[in-house]
Order: sequence, then C-alpha cells, then structure tokens
Amino acid sequence: MVLANVSIAQTQGVPRAVFSEKGHAFGLVKQGEVVVHKFAVRNEGTSSLILDRVDFNLPGLTSRFKPTIEPGAEGAVQIELNTTHLTGDLELEAVLYMNDPVQPRVKFTMSVTVDPVIEIQPLPAAYLSIYEGEKAEQVLRVVNHEEQPLEITRVEPEGTHFKAELREVQSGKVYELIITVPPGTAPGRYFESVLLHTNHSKFSIVPVGVNLFIKRNIYANPEMVDFSGINLSALAAKPELINSLYETVMLKKRHDEFEIKSIQSDVPFLKITQSPASGRSSGFQLDIGVMHEKLVVGEISGTIRITTDDKEFPEVLIPVKASIE
Repeated sequence: MVLANVSIAQTQGVPRAVFSEKGHAFGLVKQGEVVVHKFAVRNEGTSSLILDRVDFNLPGLTSRFKPTIEPGAEGAVQIELNTTHLTGDLELEAVLYMNDPVQPRVKFTMSVTVDPVIEIQPLPAAYLSIYEGEKAEQVLRVVNHEEQPLEITRVEPEGTHFKAELREVQSGKVYELIITVPPGTAPGRYFESVLLHTNHSKFSIVPVGVNLFIKRNIYANPEMVDFSGINLSALAAKPELINSLYETVMLKKRHDEFEIKSIQSDVPFLKITQSPASGRSSGFQLDIGVMHEKLVVGEISGTIRITTDDKEFPEVLIPVKASIE
C-alpha cells in the first residue's frame, strides 16, 4: 500500500516553491507613502503551485499575487504597505499559505522606519491614572514636520470623561493639546479619543487616544480575574500545570490602612490567600489559584467578594470569568 501511494504521488506530481529572498528593508519613508516589494517565487515542482492567502501582523499591509504557478514558471507575491496610520520603526510579517507539501507556509519579514508628518509627543496618546475626586492634566505636543504650515481647525472629543483644549505654541508648526480630567469623574477605565481636524490634504483628521483609569480610594488591580482556556485533558496528562494557573491581585488604599475581614467567592474552584495574612495594611496581595478537583467543563462567571473595616468601602467586588474545556 505504501508503494502504491508513492507511485500515485509521483504520477500526479508535486509543486515545489523556491524563493530568491524572504526578507526586505524598505528603509526610511515619509508617513502617507505606499511602498511596494515583490517576492519572486519559482515553481520547480511537477504540478501546479497554488497560492492560497497571505496573513499579516499589522494593519496597512495588503498583497497581490497570481494564484496559480505552473511547473517551471515564475510568479511573485507583491506586498504593499500603506503608511498613513503608522509611524516609527516597524517589523512587518507576511505569511503565505500554499499547497507545497514541504513548506505549506512561508514567512516574509520586512522592516521600515516611518517618518511622521504630524507627530504627537511624547506618545501618540494620553494616559492618566488618578484617584476618584482628583483633577488631572496631561499636555501633549502636536508637531508639524512639513514646511507647509499646519492649521488645526477643530478639536473634537470622542468621549465624555475628559476635556480637550488646544494652544498654539509656534504658528503652523507646534501646538499643545491639553487633556483634563475634571474632579467628580466616575471610577472606571475609559478608552476614548480626541480628533484633531486639520487643513492637511492627507491627514485631515488626526486621532489621539485618551486612556483613563479613575481609581476608588480602595481599588483592585487588575480589576478582573480571568481563567480562560483551562484544558482538563492537558491537566490530566500533566497535573503539575495546575501550579501555573494563578492570578495575583493587588488591593490598595489611597490613604491610611484598612483590614480585610473576609474573602468569599461563588466560584467553587478558586483558592485565595492574602498577604499580609492578617492585620491592617495600606495594601494586600491576593494570590488566586485553582483547585483541580473542583473544575468542571463550561463557561464560568462569578465574583470575589471582599469585606473590609473601611466605612466608605466596606465591600470590594472583583469579577471572575473562566472557560474550561
């Protein structure tokens, strides 16, 4: 039977893809440019080489190719990169899937440095972490790297938990964007943005992220415990893997100390220990593990309920989710 299969494969033939290169450096390019490179491929097999698809690791990448390359013929995988929404030093990957039995996948690697036209400094987004009741402000610089003057015609907040103000520093060249979080903003994490409307032909709208973390006077970090992807078969084969299933949560208070009176959960397989184990502290570490014998298949959601001696925050709730297969 083995000889028969070999004979059939030889009769039908097999494709074999040969590439002259699998890497390319685009070098320094101006933001907004579209750069292109072709990776040549030759079919040195005895049947048609079928190129299926190309997957990418970053947005802005696209591909073009002729799907079928006959024996002895050549083709190419053309990779295009639109740099409109990219800046800085980037490492790019494109994975080609095809019917070559020896190498069904081929990874192309590329590098590029995108010189920004309109740069947000020091980072392309605002990040503010404050306690409830506090007021916070962060100043970002908007720098125009072109000779043509840049006019920012309008500032449009996309969110309700901050205020945005624009101040011109150098006419047509440098602006300051002031992001302010007013006191009284409700606790939580907010992922919002502000849109800068400009007179630039290519960059008429420049988005700037606004990431906020408003903490309570007693808060948990992280705010949720996630045990997604527990595999019972893998645990049965290697019971020691249970030791890698744990989460650490820090419970902290802004001022003074507090005491944890009790920790309970409606998720039956959780094992929770605290440090320090007793007494008052400005912060506690909660080590949350899993008891193998109590795991059951399914989607789980629940809560860790922590009671304290703090009059303002007598109870802290931490959501829990898990998926077990």
